[in-house]
Amino acid sequence: PQPGRRRETASRSVRAPPRPASRSKRRRRSANATALEPVPSSSGEVFACRVPHGLDLSAKRVPVTICSPGGAVDVEAATWPLTVGNFSLGITLMAKNVTCGAARFCFRDWLEWHRNLGVDQFFLYENELDAAAAPWRAVARDYAANGLLTLIRWPAVLGGEDNQLAQRVALNHAAFVFGPRTGWLALFDVDEFLVPAPLGLAPGARPREALAAALRDVDGPPGTYSLIVESRDAQHPATCAPNATRLRGCRAYRAPDRRGHPKMLRRGGPGFPIFSPHGGRPPSPHGALRGAHLVHFTAKHGCRGVDEPGCVRYDSLADSAAVAELEASLAAAPR
Repeated sequence: PQPGRRRETASRSVRAPPRPASRSKRRRRSANATALEPVPSSSGEVFACRVPHGLDLSAKRVPVTICSPGGAVDVEAATWPLTVGNFSLGITLMAKNVTCGAARFCFRDWLEWHRNLGVDQFFLYENELDAAAAPWRAVARDYAANGLLTLIRWPAVLGGEDNQLAQRVALNHAAFVFGPRTGWLALFDVDEFLVPAPLGLAPGARPREALAAALRDVDGPPGTYSLIVESRDAQHPATCAPNATRLRGCRAYRAPDRRGHPKMLRRGGPGFPIFSPHGGRPPSPHGALRGAHLVHFTAKHGCRGVDEPGCVRYDSLADSAAVAELEASLAAAPR
């Protein structure tokens, strides 16, 4: 949304009086703007507003008034988030500078692997500042044109390592916009692959069914419940075997007692703030996605080979039928 004119301001201690407005301005607001009432959380904080039934979505933007205890703000709100369809399993991420070292099919291997697991929509926040120089954008646009990916331009620069603060805002935008329309919303990056089997063991012949069964058995409140997925740091992608995907060409992993950052699968439902993609903030309830792991092909923490101290070799995943099928499909239709 684009900020409009603030009608009233307030500080923590003293609320400022309303700014006088002419009758013509008040009439224009009441005639054109739709008032959105706040939806307070259990702590009294307001993270979202309720959209009334019957709001005209034919225009790209509609004038609305966001009402809150601290005052009212007139904005123009985009309507496209209210027209997004419903999905069973989605992944949201903020992408910038996507590279895969020597591996083939960069970014497409990640998309197709998770599609094979049952992901039916990717919510990608594009934070590439030099968009024209990003080859992965062509892949993203291809998937978006086929209805498999929602591409959101996200040029915000808010600070933190690798613009981490902009990523946090993007995650919360996804939680409130797409969470109510998605059965499960995963918070994974493009160098993290979900493997629905214990790491070091080849995934079963039906990895999609295995993941669906694991999620189906979860009993947790919608919107606030999260599944924590353990992560293992794998090989630095620049040191992997060329002419193969990361899943087949990168076989070195950190030893079992050295794990990376876990990530979350958030159960769909009413919007609820996300404070970190690595775990729920109390009292948000959460559990563990048993048996599954994230394989993290990280340039920062990954092994540079199986001979590096603290690293071990796993072949079962790389040689599995699931990875062979992935590579065959990518080679048959490279785009």
